[in-house]
Amino acid sequence: METKPIEIPQDSDERDVGITEFLSEGKQILSRFKYRFTDFLVNEITSDGQVVKPPPKRDPNAKLQEEKKPEPEPESLELKPEAEAALRKVLSPDDFVKLLKFLEEVNLSNYGKGLKVEMDSPEGKEARKQFHEAVRSLGSKLDSDTFDVSGRKMIRIYVVDSKNKKRRFDRREFPEKYLEFTLHKTNFDSMGAIGLLSKFLNMKPNNFGIAGNKDKRGITTQRVTVFRSLAEDFEKLQNRKKWNDNIVMGDYAYTPRQFKLGDLKGNRFALGLRLVENNEEQSIENNVKGLIERGFINYYGLQRFGVTNIKTHVVGKEVLKKNWKGVIELILSANDADYRADEVKKNFLQNWDCKEALKKLPNRNKIDRTLIEGLKHAGINNFRGAFMNLPRFLREIYGHAYQSYIWNKTVSQRLAKYGKEPIAGDMVILGDNVDIEEDVTENEGAPVEDEGEDKKEGEKIEEEKSEEVTKREKFDPSKVIILTEETKGNYTLHDIVVPLVGRDIPLTENNPISEIINEILKEDGLSLKDFIKSDQDVFFRGGFRKLAIKPDDIKWDLVKYNDSEQDIQNPYYFTEKECESDPNGQFQAIRIKFNLMKSAYATMCLRELTKSSTSFNFQMKLNNMTSNTAVVDNKPASASAEAQ
Repeated sequence: METKPIEIPQDSDERDVGITEFLSEGKQILSRFKYRFTDFLVNEITSDGQVVKPPPKRDPNAKLQEEKKPEPEPESLELKPEAEAALRKVLSPDDFVKLLKFLEEVNLSNYGKGLKVEMDSPEGKEARKQFHEAVRSLGSKLDSDTFDVSGRKMIRIYVVDSKNKKRRFDRREFPEKYLEFTLHKTNFDSMGAIGLLSKFLNMKPNNFGIAGNKDKRGITTQRVTVFRSLAEDFEKLQNRKKWNDNIVMGDYAYTPRQFKLGDLKGNRFALGLRLVENNEEQSIENNVKGLIERGFINYYGLQRFGVTNIKTHVVGKEVLKKNWKGVIELILSANDADYRADEVKKNFLQNWDCKEALKKLPNRNKIDRTLIEGLKHAGINNFRGAFMNLPRFLREIYGHAYQSYIWNKTVSQRLAKYGKEPIAGDMVILGDNVDIEEDVTENEGAPVEDEGEDKKEGEKIEEEKSEEVTKREKFDPSKVIILTEETKGNYTLHDIVVPLVGRDIPLTENNPISEIINEILKEDGLSLKDFIKSDQDVFFRGGFRKLAIKPDDIKWDLVKYNDSEQDIQNPYYFTEKECESDPNGQFQAIRIKFNLMKSAYATMCLRELTKSSTSFNFQMKLNNMTSNTAVVDNKPASASAEAQ
C-alpha cells in the first residue's frame, strides 16, 4: 500500500545555534534515539585510557536479608578517665564543674534536643584542639565548637541534631584521604546521583569529585572520589530498603588524589537507534564509512544551549551587552514545568513586586528566587546586582553558551564558504592540549531547577558547585600557527582549530576566520572590544576548539526485534553476551559503539551518521509516527541530494 508522506518542516533548533553543515555526503537515516535508557550507554575512559566497566550486579535478595534493627536503648554518657584528665588539664575548675553539670543534664534528658553549655576558651590553639578531641571522644551525639563574643574566644558543647548532623571522622580511620569507586546509574545525571548520596550519607556534595558530568537519560558509568569515607558505608547504603536501585556503587579503592572535571580521556558510547527502515543497510554502511574517514564537525550540541524557550546563548548576548534588565527578564521568562510558577513570574515582570513573588513562587525555583531576592535586597533597579547574586558557575553558563553559539556559526560559515580542506588563514596549535576552553560535558547546558523536593524557604544555590567549571591553563599565543598557502598542505581539517572568541584570544586582521567572527558579532550589535571590556564576574576568556574530530574504535551492527519496549543493548556488554538479534523481527535498529575525546558531543556524531536533526522536537515527531508512515525532511543545503 502506498503511504502518504508527512512533511516535516526543516528543524529550526539546530540552525538557531549555528549547526548547519555535514562533513560527508550520505542518505538520511531516520531513527528513534534514546527511546529506552538502554539505548544510551556511556562508560567513562580514564586519563590512562581504561574504560570504566559497571560494578558487579547486586544480589536482588541483599535488601531482604537486612534485619530490622531493634529500638536503641537510651545511651548512657560516661566520662572516661582519659577524657576527664584532658578536660581538667585545659579547663578551669569552675568550668570543669560546669561541664559535669551539663553532662548530668544530658544523661537525665537522654540527649535532650537543644542542650548546650558555653564557657571561656582555653588559651592557645593546642589546648582548644585537646578540648575538642576530648569532647568528641564522649560519643557521636555531642560536638563542640569555638566562637567569638566581642573579640573574646568562647567554647560551646552541644547535643547534635541527628537530622542535620554532618559526620566527623578521625583521619586515622582511613587508609587514604579519598575513597574512589565506580558509580553506575540509570536516569540520573552525575550531580543528581551525588546529591542523593550526599543526602543519605550526611555529606556535602563538594566532598565528591568527578571527571565529567554524564547525561541523565541513559545508563552511565564513571569513577568518583569522596573525601574521608569508607567503602563499607556505601555498601551498607545499597542494602537499605529505601535506597534507589538505579544507583549502584562498587570497585572501591583508596587514593590520595581527588578527581577534578577534565581528569578523563573521553567516553565510550554504545547507542541504539531504533525503527530504522529494513532496506537501509547499504546506506548505513556508506554513512558509517564516511564517519570513519571524515569524522564529524565538533559542534557544541543543542544541550549546550538549554531546553527551555529562552536559550542560554540569547541571555549570554545580553550579558555581553550589559543589558542587565534584559538579562533578568529573559531568565524569568523561561517556561517552567509548573504553570503556576510561570504565572507568578509573568505577574512579577509586570508589577515587580518582590515580596508577593517570593511568597507565591515555589521554593524549588531556586534560580528565579535567587534573582528576585537579589532585586529585593540590592534594589529593584539594581539588575546587575541581582544577576551577580547567582553563583559564578551559573553566571558563566550564559557567557559560555554565547561563545559556543559564535563558534558554531563561525565553523558553519567557514565550511560553507571555503570548503572542507585547510586554507590559508586557518589555525593549528602546537602540542596535544587543544581544547583549552572550559571542559564541557554531554549534558552541560541551561541551569535546571531542582526536580526533587522543595528546599527550605530562603535557601540559596550553594557556591560550592562552582567547581563544575574547570580552571583552564593560561593561553599561550606562541602555540598558535596561522597557515599560509605554502604550509596548508601539511595539515588536514582535523588539525584545524577555531577560536572560541573571548578577551584572551586576539584575532588577526585580514584573516578569513577573523572576518567571519567579526561579521557575526556585528550582526548581533557587538564587537571583539565588548569581550575585552566584558564584566570580570562573567568570565568571557575564550580559547580554541578543534573544528572536526574522528571517533575511535567504531563498531556497529544491525539488530532485529519484535517488541518495541525490549532492550536491544546490554549495559554489561563488556563481560556478558550482547542482546541477540531475532532474524524474524519486524523492527530494525542500529547498534553503534565508539570512543570520543572529552568535550565532544555524541549527539553531533550521530547527526553526522544519520544526516538527521538531533533536536527534541524532531525526535518527538518521529516517535509519534506509525511504522507505515513515510517521512520527508527538508535537509540543509550542505547535505547531499541523496539526503533530501
